[in-house]
Amino acid sequence: MASQLQEIQWLLQAEKRVTEKVSESHKSKNQRLKQAKEAAQAEIEQYRRQTEKEFKSKEAVALGSHGSCSSEVEKETQEKMTILQTYFQQDRDKVLDNLLAFVCDIQPEIHENYRINGQKKAALVPRLGVLDALVEHEASAKLMLYPHDEALNYFCVFHRRTFTH
Repeated sequence: MASQLQEIQWLLQAEKRVTEKVSESHKSKNQRLKQAKEAAQAEIEQYRRQTEKEFKSKEAVALGSHGSCSSEVEKETQEKMTILQTYFQQDRDKVLDNLLAFVCDIQPEIHENYRINGQKKAALVPRLGVLDALVEHEASAKLMLYPHDEALNYFCVFHRRTFTH
């Protein structure tokens, strides 16, 4: 029985040594893989730098001086901007006058679809201007240029000499 215990002890020690050797081999394998990976990364980085250097030299040969191109473009842009600024300064007053004339010179007229007593205004007063319509209907007070705004109607009647079609 004592010999069986010794054999069991011997087997347990052997299993323990095998486990240690296996873990040691795993560690060394992982270490070698890590070293190989680092070496591969270094080699890849060196290759990338080399190809980038070659590309830049070929690009410089193909494109010539890149700085002169950008300075030419900048110069052309500045010239165009000065031309546009001078055009703006020259035509500014004219444009403002035209814009103010369009906004301020209002010529009201009766819309062609406006109906009085169920008839279209165009049928009542064909091709008449606002002045003619006001003169024609001023006495009857049936003409309401703007049915919901009496002040505007008064303004149109009062200033009828200024309105033309």
